[in-house]
Amino acid sequence: MVVRLLNARYNLLMGDVDAALDWYGRAVSAHNDWKQLHHFCYWEMAWAHLFKLDWAAAREQYDKLLDQSRWSKAIYAYHVAATMCMEDGALTEEQRKRQKQLMT
Repeated sequence: MVVRLLNARYNLLMGDVDAALDWYGRAVSAHNDWKQLHHFCYWEMAWAHLFKLDWAAAREQYDKLLDQSRWSKAIYAYHVAATMCMEDGALTEEQRKRQKQLMT
């Protein structure tokens, strides 16, 4: 598991974002008992998606963190709302309401 995580980080630092996302996904699927590792991977995967300007995919990872993690709901809510701002034209009415709720 640690090797997968290190491979993911290495690939991300080397600029191979797709390979990094693959390795982070492998790290998450390798172990189900250590939720903190999953949360770390979700955070890193969100940033990798941001590097690719894939706002919806990044938002999915931040949504997972907002729902599952107890660390900082404010940080995760901010990131969900910020990624929603970036994809403003593609949001449904329900997503716009959620965006406003997150920003208040």
